[in-house]
Amino acid sequence: MYVDILILASLWSGSRHGYEIRHSAGAMLGGSCLLNNNQLYPLLRRFEAEGVVTSTTLAQVGRPERHVYSLTSQGKSLLKSRIAEFPEAMARDDREFLIRVHHFHLIEARARCRILEARLAALHERLERTAARLEAPETKKRPYVQQASEFVTAKTRLEMDWIAGLLGSGSRKASAKPLGAGK
Repeated sequence: MYVDILILASLWSGSRHGYEIRHSAGAMLGGSCLLNNNQLYPLLRRFEAEGVVTSTTLAQVGRPERHVYSLTSQGKSLLKSRIAEFPEAMARDDREFLIRVHHFHLIEARARCRILEARLAALHERLERTAARLEAPETKKRPYVQQASEFVTAKTRLEMDWIAGLLGSGSRKASAKPLGAGK
């Protein structure tokens, strides 16, 4: 579902053509664009059929026509609901979580807190699974598995601390400030 969020969010600030949407989505993913044209254009056509995106065709001299896409008010509502929607299965997925955090400014404080709390619960489960793996006799015989498990534990605890800080920031009167602002 994060792909839908990436596409719709790239249109939040204004109209764009396909290449610009792909580039914007890639920037949100840290520079690596995982969207290809076989994903992007069918989704844009679906969004257009649903009324969440409109397209305008622009003629170009000596080149194929260019389609420019815009987000409708219905599209903005859909984007906000997709960001706020965060079931347990998605809470385990790093990319699903981080894409939502990237767009926290578009949703209410209560929705942000629900997402953070769901992620925290998923991280607790990850920590338990990793701890069990570390205690397993076969892990103790395989130093690389042990080192990888220790790395996952440290990384998970670091993320849990970060989320606890975000929850502390987000609990202040549901201000309009981004979480962590002013620190």
